Amino acid sequence: MPDLGIHRCYSRQSVLDYALQARQAWQAYRCRPDAHTFRALRGQAGDHLVKCAVGETLLHLGHGFNQGMKIGVRSQIPIGAGMGSSAALAVSIPAAIISHFTRQAEVAQVQHLARQIEQRQHGLPSGVDHRTIVHGGVASFMPAAGDDLQLCPLRDAGAVLNELRLYNTGTANESTGAVVTAVSKTLQDEHNPLLQSMRQTTLAFMALLQAPRVDRARLCALIRDYQRALEALGVVPGPVQALIREIEKTGGAAKISGAGALSGSSAGLLLVLAPLTAAPLLKGLSAIEAPLAVEGLCVQRP
Repeated sequence: MPDLGIHRCYSRQSVLDYALQARQAWQAYRCRPDAHTFRALRGQAGDHLVKCAVGETLLHLGHGFNQGMKIGVRSQIPIGAGMGSSAALAVSIPAAIISHFTRQAEVAQVQHLARQIEQRQHGLPSGVDHRTIVHGGVASFMPAAGDDLQLCPLRDAGAVLNELRLYNTGTANESTGAVVTAVSKTLQDEHNPLLQSMRQTTLAFMALLQAPRVDRARLCALIRDYQRALEALGVVPGPVQALIREIEKTGGAAKISGAGALSGSSAGLLLVLAPLTAAPLLKGLSAIEAPLAVEGLCVQRP
């Protein structure tokens, strides 16, 4: 992982043992999801997720695939910004290994492994991140049988997405999994008014994505509404809230997206819809030049 200055060499058995230990830690977390069991799940290893990804993939393939390999991970996705960097890794590593050994990685196979790998990073992830990465584009997800999700592609969303800009407020103090664990009890009740409000805002935003033209005033209002709900959840630090209020004074809107934080002054990704007059407010943040609604998983052979 040259971008992080991490270079490691492991025996096959040590990686398999690590993956099995991570499974056990996840089972403990699933039975008692709290801050203590989450810390035990994540551990301190900088290459924790890579070892889990390699180990789970090798366990899935079985003993017939035991030759050595060299894996290089390069990424331009900011870590801790809520942009799905761990989900991208959870998808790409099993897809690469399976394609290398068997010449074909099936979507269902990759999704199954990616879900398990993401659990070692976030505890109880929804499954939205890795499935979006596999399929690409813009999609909504609805609950399906069991704990599965039904993916519904959203077409012609480019007009709205082109209006939005992305900025990085900095790495959050807490991981996404830790934030989710902290607020999960608040949203356990399906009839929670805050959850219902967030659901209605999301449905309205989805409808706006499909509209023939961009209603900027409506888009602005929806972004503001959802941001207020996130603040009510307690996942937006004070300095980020203050910045968003200043953006709103210019006639714009902004919301954290993906990460969030319980403390500190950063909360990861900030999605912004604002006039040019808001530009001075954003100078201190890193602009993220990333196309939206891109193609999903693609395995390229040398």
